Amino acid sequence: MEERTLTPVPAEPQATPATPADAAAPEQDRWADLAPGALTQDPQALLAAWMAGRAMPRRTLVRRLIGGIALTALLAEFIGSLRVILDQEPVFPLAFVWPVVFYLLFMAVLKDFPLLFLLRRALRRLQDGTLYPDRLHLVTSDGEEDLPLTDLIMVQRFKGWTVLIWGSWKHPQIVPIPDDACFGKAPFLYARLQELVTDIPFFCSDKPPRRRRHLVAGLLVLYVFLFTEVALATSVMGILSYTLDNPNSNASVDLVWKEKEHTFSSRDAGEFPYPSTGEFQAQWVGDDCCAVTYRATDGSLRVQLLESAPGAAERLPDDPPEGAWTTFFHYDDPVTLRWDADLPGYRLQSPSGELRFRQWEDFDGMGLALCDDDGLPIWTLTARSFPWQDGAGNDITVQGLLLSPVSLSPSTTDALLLCPADSPLFAGEDQAENPAAPRFEDTIDVCVNEDGVFFTWDGGVGCSQVLDAQDCARCGITSEADLGPLVLRWDVASFLTVEDGQVWSYTSFDQGQSWQTDQLLMLGSDTLTDWCYGFAGTGQGYAALNGTDANGAPWVKVFQTLDHGASWERFPTPKAADGVVRPLNGLCFYNAGIAVATAPGDDGSPWPYVFATTDDGSTWVEPDVPFAASGQTGANRLTDLYFSDTGQWLVTFTQAPEGTRELVFETSDLTHAPWTLSALHDIS
Repeated sequence: MEERTLTPVPAEPQATPATPADAAAPEQDRWADLAPGALTQDPQALLAAWMAGRAMPRRTLVRRLIGGIALTALLAEFIGSLRVILDQEPVFPLAFVWPVVFYLLFMAVLKDFPLLFLLRRALRRLQDGTLYPDRLHLVTSDGEEDLPLTDLIMVQRFKGWTVLIWGSWKHPQIVPIPDDACFGKAPFLYARLQELVTDIPFFCSDKPPRRRRHLVAGLLVLYVFLFTEVALATSVMGILSYTLDNPNSNASVDLVWKEKEHTFSSRDAGEFPYPSTGEFQAQWVGDDCCAVTYRATDGSLRVQLLESAPGAAERLPDDPPEGAWTTFFHYDDPVTLRWDADLPGYRLQSPSGELRFRQWEDFDGMGLALCDDDGLPIWTLTARSFPWQDGAGNDITVQGLLLSPVSLSPSTTDALLLCPADSPLFAGEDQAENPAAPRFEDTIDVCVNEDGVFFTWDGGVGCSQVLDAQDCARCGITSEADLGPLVLRWDVASFLTVEDGQVWSYTSFDQGQSWQTDQLLMLGSDTLTDWCYGFAGTGQGYAALNGTDANGAPWVKVFQTLDHGASWERFPTPKAADGVVRPLNGLCFYNAGIAVATAPGDDGSPWPYVFATTDDGSTWVEPDVPFAASGQTGANRLTDLYFSDTGQWLVTFTQAPEGTRELVFETSDLTHAPWTLSALHDIS
């Protein structure tokens, strides 16, 4: 409702002409008489009281102050929305709430809605009243009360109404008196009050109380509100924000994907140099350095190094580093990286041959991306120092390098820790001095020795012991092979054991800092023959256990975890069309509801049974997989389930250990569409 321009009347009454005889009050002991229901039934009464209350000087000042703050905040949201549109920044859901809050606050203060609700309740309680020359006598639903006219704090005159206000500006008591309730013509009551109370403000308007809107302010505020919401909604579309946390430290980096522009960006590195399809994989190659591998729109793989804060990541000793480095923890098959000034470039020598890198990308001293002759990154090279002890027992810091493959596969375990070739580590003082220490052959590896089971994610610089010697003896674990199907990646390590007739799982999602354990099954008199085991993604894993009961009858039980292995629940077991439950030798989940499984074929059949589900295991379907059309002699089990960029499911089967190939089939729907052979891969 819009404020009206009111004409203040001086506190000192001016000379007024004599009241005509026909305007004099016929009853001198009463000035006005409110009939029962006169104020509750007339909507003009509430409107007059509300507009008079809003015109109180102190309420007007406070309303304008709070309204100004709310309007300023809303305008700030408007400016922020413009910035979002121009800079294409990611927007969080809470950003949609603040414009609504500021808009409602502004309108509530502008209209003084709290006062309206208070007046509505007060007028509903009023039954009738009588205005005497010295007081107003009211009869309410709570009883009777008298309000002295000398306690008035303000009088407001409208055409047809005289509004009396008692109390304070915070808690006013407002009573509108209609002219037709007065014993005299229109100016009668207003003139008498001016004569009676001379030290309060009087306001007079020659117009009746009516709803008038703040057209300019209201339309402006509404426009700002709507524009803010539309701008934020537009900005959310096609923009995703990722926070990549390092599981080994408190470091993290922010990554923003802009679908319309097909670009990644970060706060410190800015926009990535190559347009992307949106597919990426993050790998922490240091406490504060993260390598983001992403697929470019031309199908190639690109990499970008990010750091958690400017200058936080460890820097290379030289840029580019010159010298020779070798793998300290790969005694049998060492890998050597050497700078060759004649190329100029790097030579990478491994048991499979030598690679030469004449091109590289530099990331502000954080590291390099070694590129092939086409300029495509193959390896990242970053600084990696670690503490050690020399042969004399002195603490030293080895300034090493970490050589990591550029790959989108989250299961890549081929990162290599390189040490300077002239390091004291190679001066005859190495792990052979302590035969009881765990020996690791890869950067990510597991070791079983006389002291227990150990895992590492940095080539042995640090290791995590999950089972001790007594645990191994109780579980019958004497070597790595006894851990059965083992899941070991950058992001997860997990395995199963059989202890005293119970099947237990051990899982770590923080590179060995903590381990989750849970009992899957109590065997009793049953025997566990084998199992297949794996994780589809963070927190979600699966296990298919095969065994026999006391009578030799086979059984299959499938379990699933959604909480990092802390608890496991039974999952529906696939059955063949003949109703027989067969032992599973392969099981892959894409997410919590989509999975493919295999079971060994019947005697004489070179092909496995294949089962697929897309409804969380409620139904399992046997798709018609054209194995015979592959031209191969057989396949044993499922090894991988993948959803490609082209919208096709890719399912991989292996011939190992008898054969040397993998068969890859593709389909648009695992349960209802036909399957076709996509590729054959040699695995020898």
